[in-house]
Amino acid sequence: MDKWERFLKTANFEQTDEVPIALIVDSPSLPGFIGTNTLKYYLLQEEWIKANLFVLNKFPEIVFFPGFWVEYGMLIEPSAFGCKLK
Repeated sequence: MDKWERFLKTANFEQTDEVPIALIVDSPSLPGFIGTNTLKYYLLQEEWIKANLFVLNKFPEIVFFPGFWVEYGMLIEPSAFGCKLK
């Protein structure tokens, strides 16, 4: 059973051979984890793909859900409440 099949079966309350691990990993944590600058991660396509592939290859047993994505909302949402962005 591959990790995605295991994840889907677990989500549907079906029996699996082992408990899957699924994580949401996105832009606030990835740049620091691979030792790159956050702006480079956002603005340089090669930094973005390098970070995502690094985590995917380092932890092959984990399902990263929803997958590769950039979360600008975590910075933008507080500004809606009047917080200054830095």
